[in-house]
Amino acid sequence: MSGRLPMVLLYTTRVAARPLLTAYARSQGWKVNEDAFFDRPGRGRRFAMACSAAESPSIDAILTINQRILPAHTTNVYERTLQRLARHRAFLDFVPPTIAGLR
Repeated sequence: MSGRLPMVLLYTTRVAARPLLTAYARSQGWKVNEDAFFDRPGRGRRFAMACSAAESPSIDAILTINQRILPAHTTNVYERTLQRLARHRAFLDFVPPTIAGLR
């Protein structure tokens, strides 16, 4: 990441959440990749695609609203996802609940 702004992918189950994700990413000084990954709740196919895309050296993170919208939120799958991203020097980040309007 030296010398460039981090590039993030957006993942959500609500298209309406894209402006919130984009605004948060930009407030952190991150660039937003043009590709956004949207799934219907409980699907997960597009999240898997986002994880694959994050293996690219030009992608630094996946940004989403919260862990509950991830397709398989069991501990083992979540930990494996984090490990997979870490192998490619990428991370998973969530919009803080107060900004997302969650409590």
